[in-house]
Amino acid sequence: MPRDRRPYLVLPIVAFVAILPLILKGCSCGHDFDFHLISWMEAAQQFAHGNLHPHWAFTPAYNAGEPRFIFYPPLSWTIGALLGLLMPWTWTPIAYTWLALTAAGLTLYHLAKAFATPTTALLAATFYIVNPYMLFTAYERTAYAELLAAAWVPLLLHAILRDRVTIPRIALPVALLWITNAPAA
Repeated sequence: MPRDRRPYLVLPIVAFVAILPLILKGCSCGHDFDFHLISWMEAAQQFAHGNLHPHWAFTPAYNAGEPRFIFYPPLSWTIGALLGLLMPWTWTPIAYTWLALTAAGLTLYHLAKAFATPTTALLAATFYIVNPYMLFTAYERTAYAELLAAAWVPLLLHAILRDRVTIPRIALPVALLWITNAPAA
């Protein structure tokens, strides 16, 4: 296999190994699990009824509802809802976690290969996927939007650390951060 394709095989496998406890034992139902799962289910139901830009979540607050989709950044709940439409809900948080960890590894590899050899960059990306805070966020906190935001931070660092810094190169990762997780942005 050519060296330049190796990260696209290795990093998803590393992310798969990182989520293996979720596959074998199920989701941990961490601090934000209910919030995200309800958001995904609400958005998926509204997507299925043709509302591609939901504003109101109907089941939170003991079915009184809240304007959750207006205030909460859309990327994480949209991805979760789309995954929920494609697979059983018991698999959705696991697939989302794998997707976020894989994306984080690939973007860190993109950053690291600008400053190191491809092998070193692959090692750095592997450690980024399995670092304790990332796994704590995935397993215990289940802060899915924050987990996905970890994929955009390396892109921002790469844009800032380039020889020629431009506004569009910085704007794209900042925009991705804002539509993923406001505290991370």
